[in-house]
Amino acid sequence: MKHFFILCCINFVVHYSFCQSTVQVNQSPSSIIVAQMKSVEINCQQSTSNAYMYWYRQKGTRGLQLVIFSPFMSSPEYGDNIPKRFNITRTDMTKITLKIENVQMSDTGFYLCAVTYFGNGTKLTVLEQNVSLPHVKILEPVPYKSNEFVTLVCLATDFYPDHIELTWEINKKKTTDNAKSDYRAVQSKSKTYSISSRLRVSRNVWCNADNVFTCVAKFYNETDKAIYITDHVSGKGKDSTLIRRPFNVEVHSYFYLQPLILE
Repeated sequence: MKHFFILCCINFVVHYSFCQSTVQVNQSPSSIIVAQMKSVEINCQQSTSNAYMYWYRQKGTRGLQLVIFSPFMSSPEYGDNIPKRFNITRTDMTKITLKIENVQMSDTGFYLCAVTYFGNGTKLTVLEQNVSLPHVKILEPVPYKSNEFVTLVCLATDFYPDHIELTWEINKKKTTDNAKSDYRAVQSKSKTYSISSRLRVSRNVWCNADNVFTCVAKFYNETDKAIYITDHVSGKGKDSTLIRRPFNVEVHSYFYLQPLILE
């Protein structure tokens, strides 16, 4: 019954964010990229001394899976079908480390430490091919005269793995207003990924030649280390009435469990 209560509380926090809690759960690193048969560690620390500390995993769009948990610093207990390559070290009541030996591609997933609240999550990818940097390109909007707003589209393509975030800048200042990215990248048959982001601005902003619009791809090419790849376009300078054929962009939407704390 104790486990059922904690699962319900965690699910409540993730999907509704209404749960009031003073417990802080700090988890690191945020991103792990590793070759097969290596070992990894994910650290977690709580601000209180709750007896039970849990590790969960989400793979793709599936629900949460219990991996392992520690009751009162005693021997770990495992979720269903979790191999003994997974283990935990709990040095005191506040700290726990998840260790995975001889990692396999099936270990890829999003790992969450939990007490009565989630940590910020760790994205683990066990590589099945070489790292490939994204190609980033902004598609300019089609200037239809009747529209009050225009939409810029940023495409990041041909990258691997899918540890990437897309953001927008206007005149070198980050903007989140009217910016939206896909929930998750889409994988092709070649195993590389693509993702898109959209920025909606007024015609006046777009038609100002002094404005520079930049798409920034933050790409993790190794554990917890990111590089930045950008593309930019300038405003058109006048309210052109040119009508062009729209570029066909296929937009994919998925449900994806996000960490509680987002940049």
